[in-house]
Amino acid sequence: MAKKKEQKDMAQEQEQKLKFQQRLIEILELGKKKKNMLEYQEIADFFKDLNLDPEKFEMVIDYLEQNGIDVLKISNDDDVDDDIILDDEDEVEVEKIDLSVPEGVSVEDPVRMYLKEIGKVPLLSADEEIELAQNMEDGAVAIEKINVLKGRLDGASEEEKAEIKEEIKTLQRDVDKGADAKKRLAEANLNAFALSRGITKSYNAMSQAEKVALRYQYVLKATANAQGDFARTSSSWAN
Repeated sequence: MAKKKEQKDMAQEQEQKLKFQQRLIEILELGKKKKNMLEYQEIADFFKDLNLDPEKFEMVIDYLEQNGIDVLKISNDDDVDDDIILDDEDEVEVEKIDLSVPEGVSVEDPVRMYLKEIGKVPLLSADEEIELAQNMEDGAVAIEKINVLKGRLDGASEEEKAEIKEEIKTLQRDVDKGADAKKRLAEANLNAFALSRGITKSYNAMSQAEKVALRYQYVLKATANAQGDFARTSSSWAN
C-alpha cells in the first residue's frame, strides 16, 4: 500500500514537472509575441494553477530574462495597500489572537512601559512621508508613461524599439521605488494604528498571525470610518 502511494506521488511529481516545463515554453512564446515584454502579474496569472513557490517563480523570471524577455513589475491597483489585504490563507480566528503585552513584562506602571516601548516602533518623520508620497507619485506617472511607450512599439523600427525598451527599463526603476514606498507607508500606517490600540510591538516584529489580526482590525476600522463619513455627508449636496 505504501509502495503504491509512493509510486503515485512520484507520478504526480513527474507530471507536475512536465507541465511546468511546457508552461515555460508557452510563456516564452507569449513573451516573443508581445514584443519581448511581459508584466509581472501577467506571468503570475499564467502559472497560477501550478502554485509555484517564490523560489520557482524567480526561476521563471530568470528564464524569461535570459531569453530576452523584459519583465515589467507594474501594478494597476494603486489605491489598495497590498500589505493590508487579507488573503485566503489568512483565514484565522482573529478574536483568539492576543496582541496585548507579553507575559513576563511588568505592567505595574503601564504608562511608563508604554512610553518606553513606543520608542522602539519605527514611525515616519514628516520628511519621510513627503519622500514616500513623491516616490509613489513618480511610480504612478512612470506606469502611465510605460503604457504609452508600449503602445508605440507597434510599427516602430528595430532601432526605435531598442530606444523605447531602454526608456521603459529606466522608468521601471521609478515603478519599483513607488511600490517600495507604498509598502513602507502601509507598514507605517499599521504601526501607528497598533500604537493607537496600545500595541507596542512593531509590525515587522509580529508573528504572521499577529499581522493578520492587526490588518483585519485596521480594515474594520477603515471601513467603519468610511461608513461614518458617508453617513455624515449623505444628506449633503455632494451626495
